[in-house]
Amino acid sequence: IRDSVMWLNVKKFGLEAALEELLEDKFAAQDDVAYDFVDDHRAKPLTEDVRVLLFQSVREILINIIKHARASRIRLDIRRAGNSIIIRVADDGVGFDVEEVFSLPPRRRGFGLLNIKERLDYIGGTLEIRSRLGAGSRFVLTAPLKMEDHEPDAGQDSAR
Repeated sequence: IRDSVMWLNVKKFGLEAALEELLEDKFAAQDDVAYDFVDDHRAKPLTEDVRVLLFQSVREILINIIKHARASRIRLDIRRAGNSIIIRVADDGVGFDVEEVFSLPPRRRGFGLLNIKERLDYIGGTLEIRSRLGAGSRFVLTAPLKMEDHEPDAGQDSAR
């Protein structure tokens, strides 16, 4: 039920607010984990399917961090760069060998990260993963913004 409420918030308040709430929901009750949320507060127009994909992808990454990373600090950063949205999720956990995870047989590796990567590739986005054993992990999700809407957002400076 909680995820359903957050999904309604994605539609009502936008991706940024929903991701901040997701981060708080996953880590607020864990006294041993500090977290930061950073938003550049720039307009990030997205189609609904891209919003869904990004929300589900970040949720999957946060769940993996909870299950496997043993992290004490999480940072979620969301910003606009040109015609793309970039979401960075970083932790200071135990890290993992990225190549090893992607080289495992499908039945042993699970489909979370591979699924995120394939779905982002399909829409013209990317998933970059950097991790080192003992040095945490960093996930960078990039997706295209909705550019067919040429109306400036209310309250935004239209100068380029």
